[in-house]
Amino acid sequence: MTDSLTECYAAPVIRLSIGEMGVEMGNQTKSMRAFAAIVLAMLVGFFNGIQVAQAAEVNAIVPGSVKITKASSHGTLYLWNMVKIEADWRIPDLSGKAGDTFKLGLPSELEGTVGVYDLKDKDGADISYGSCVVQQQELVCTLNANVENRYDVGGSLWIDAQIVKTFSAEKLVFTTMSDGKIEVGLPDGQIGVGYSPYVPTTVFKDGWFMDDPTQVKWRVVVPGSKLASLNTVTVTDSYDVDDVSLTMAPGYPLVYSVGATPACWNLHSNPGCYTELNATSDPSATVAVDDDADKVSVMMKASSGFAADRIYVVELTFKADRDIAEGTTWTNKATVNGEEFSATATKRTSGAGTGSGVVKSTVAPVTVTPGVCQPGATSPSPVVVSGAVDTDEVDYSEPVVVTNGDQVTVTVTATAKGNHVLDTANLPAGWSVVNGVVTFSATVTQPTCTVASTPATPTPTTPAPSKSAPAPSKSAPAPSKPAPVKPAPKKPGLPKTGS
Repeated sequence: MTDSLTECYAAPVIRLSIGEMGVEMGNQTKSMRAFAAIVLAMLVGFFNGIQVAQAAEVNAIVPGSVKITKASSHGTLYLWNMVKIEADWRIPDLSGKAGDTFKLGLPSELEGTVGVYDLKDKDGADISYGSCVVQQQELVCTLNANVENRYDVGGSLWIDAQIVKTFSAEKLVFTTMSDGKIEVGLPDGQIGVGYSPYVPTTVFKDGWFMDDPTQVKWRVVVPGSKLASLNTVTVTDSYDVDDVSLTMAPGYPLVYSVGATPACWNLHSNPGCYTELNATSDPSATVAVDDDADKVSVMMKASSGFAADRIYVVELTFKADRDIAEGTTWTNKATVNGEEFSATATKRTSGAGTGSGVVKSTVAPVTVTPGVCQPGATSPSPVVVSGAVDTDEVDYSEPVVVTNGDQVTVTVTATAKGNHVLDTANLPAGWSVVNGVVTFSATVTQPTCTVASTPATPTPTTPAPSKSAPAPSKSAPAPSKPAPVKPAPKKPGLPKTGS
């Protein structure tokens, strides 16, 4: 941030050029070496070219999105007021590469608050899509690997900036890649910026942090109109900060006076405005710095009194032993002829930004297989649903099964996880988008199960016995006479015995 007490000076831009190099070839050996060197240089350039092609500057700033807004509720904007520069950024689908950069050049009338911030996920996920560096005249954002292989990559950002020049133009010109120009108007249709009519009429103290991340500035302002009839003014400042070692920056303390007019108060470098006070000037200023006590004492003396149309200022710039973090708040106290004044400074944020990008995930095919009739079963087994298995990218609902007679309808829904989206342009069979929900639906016919009938085997029966014997048949043949039995022959040689 430019010191509001001094004129803005643009830092010189240093460009390095490669000089031509001649090679004297004295003999064949030198020629061969030179040739080899040329070939090597060509190879190095070729491979470097491949690397450069992988990460390049891209035209990501959306032109119509750039605007200037007020950083606070003040009405008309004046020189040294703070503003916010807002913009959106986008890159084409699947084009992002880690290391790609995009830029936004600020008009010379504005200066950015130097700092760094990340392009954080817009939905709060713990990832970023790159980081942005804010310099006084340019924003440069570098994208990271989270933009690769993604769709709808982009976000928004803003830059904290200060008006550092007066101007009369209706619009300010920002620049983008390839010197593209974007004209942006001021808030509320304001045309041009001039000096604030404010001129201090009371004693006060204020301070702010500098663009150098280690520096803070404090000042004590004493209008000459408050020093009537006085010839001496003593200002003391206590600059100690807990756990921080501060040293006075070169060229400070600085004691001076400026004319009590808007032009002089707003821009000290205007002709006839600024007068530095020292030990030999009139009024004079004697300065004592006590590093051990962290205290500065300034005594101003005016032999003929202090001029009522001048404003007397004691300005101090300190350097800390470390970088001062954004959001840091310090309080500083001073006394003017014994009366105490204090001021609080808060380290401003250079800006902030968001990013997002989605990965398109493919929905899995789902198969519904009708049930089967098991032997002896009178109804089929349930349908089988396969394929709807949760992954790191997609959640699937439990199948909803609705039966109507032999018709069975199965419904499954799919939901993308995290920064994924479902590829609705390439849905498998059975999938469609129903009321914004990716839904699978299929109806199958269940088989009809029948049990085959087996013929009955007859059971043999035994007839009951009759109560009376049947009458003999008349035609039955008469019983035959038994055949005569021949006596067995006697054995020879045995005599017949009597009883």
